[in-house]
Amino acid sequence: VDELLARIANLLATSQRLSRKLEERDKRWLAALEAAGAGVWDWNIETGKVFYSELWKAMLGYPSTPFGDTIDVWREQMHADDLTTCFNALEAHCRGESDFFECEYRLCCCDGDYKWMLGRGRVLEKTTDGLARRMVGTQTDITHLKVIDIALRASERRFQTIFNSVSDGLIVVEAANQMLQWNPAALKMHDLDTSEHYSAGFPKLLENLEFKTLDGQTLSLDEWPKARVMRGDEFQNYEIQV
Repeated sequence: VDELLARIANLLATSQRLSRKLEERDKRWLAALEAAGAGVWDWNIETGKVFYSELWKAMLGYPSTPFGDTIDVWREQMHADDLTTCFNALEAHCRGESDFFECEYRLCCCDGDYKWMLGRGRVLEKTTDGLARRMVGTQTDITHLKVIDIALRASERRFQTIFNSVSDGLIVVEAANQMLQWNPAALKMHDLDTSEHYSAGFPKLLENLEFKTLDGQTLSLDEWPKARVMRGDEFQNYEIQV
């Protein structure tokens, strides 16, 4: 009996040591992730319980107030327009249809404002039947990136509106003589349709069009206005024939 009790005591002591080591390991990776600006969530799929790290909650303005511990908390905070896409991706990963979960979505903060988040995660444990049991992931605040992206898209729309409506011919060209974009006025001036020569370089363009000065002299590639601009030349009212 004494020997049996001694073995049980050793097993308990070993179990406690392993438990402490696992707890210390979990604290280390949690600290490392949060130091990188990522909130952490740990979802027990069987029970529906979720551990949300302090940074995860702080992103939404809940650093010390009571907070739920279920997947419904995440669902309730999410913007209605993002719910279907996000949870479809989450469920698809749980079914093994993707290598990992990744989705951008908006969450409602405690002040009522929404922030854009990037969520990533992966199933780490499965049941004996192969069903997802535990999933761990991170959440990163990408609101500032979304604000920049929205501003850039708005700026691009304004540029395209102006670019396509002005009566002056405009051609966007990169340094390597690749023509990136023609506006309708430029296409009309060169008697080109919207698909023809759209991205051709100058050498290709010169095979199909001829450019001359007003006195009839043919222009070489080096004398093209764009080539002169690239050399640093300055000029105004430079007239050519096409």
